[in-house]
Amino acid sequence: MAVTVRFARRADAATIAVLAHAFTADEGGGPKPMSVEEILRRAFGPRRLFRIMVVVVAGRVAGYALIYPGYDPGESSPGLHLQDLIVAAAHRRAGVGRALMDAVGREAARQGCGWVTWFVRPRNRGARAFYARLSAKRLDSIPLYVDVEPRMAGRQRP
Repeated sequence: MAVTVRFARRADAATIAVLAHAFTADEGGGPKPMSVEEILRRAFGPRRLFRIMVVVVAGRVAGYALIYPGYDPGESSPGLHLQDLIVAAAHRRAGVGRALMDAVGREAARQGCGWVTWFVRPRNRGARAFYARLSAKRLDSIPLYVDVEPRMAGRQRP
């Protein structure tokens, strides 16, 4: 099985949105997963907020990693935040997620980053086991949030 990872193209937006919707439904998550329009605007528009790496299996997008830059002023260290790592159910436990994580790590190194961070919902045992196999380290910090817009109030959080 040939697995490749590359940065997403505009033509991948519909497949990425389908994967985001399926994951959100599986997780019982928020009311508004990414739409094609949102992906095109936020990942490819004039004010790009994030980049998406896709994993391609047999010529089809089978998953994605959404990343954006970060900086830790306490350590004078740039890094990457991994917001989503999603692999289609049919491709899980086949090395596809590992290929994506390896590519994210290579991209972080290419950008001169010293770290990659992400959040995992406590109830997502499969993801927690996957990251443990990658020797991910647990942070002692507790994620906090503030809803900026009233429409976001009540949104489910980890």
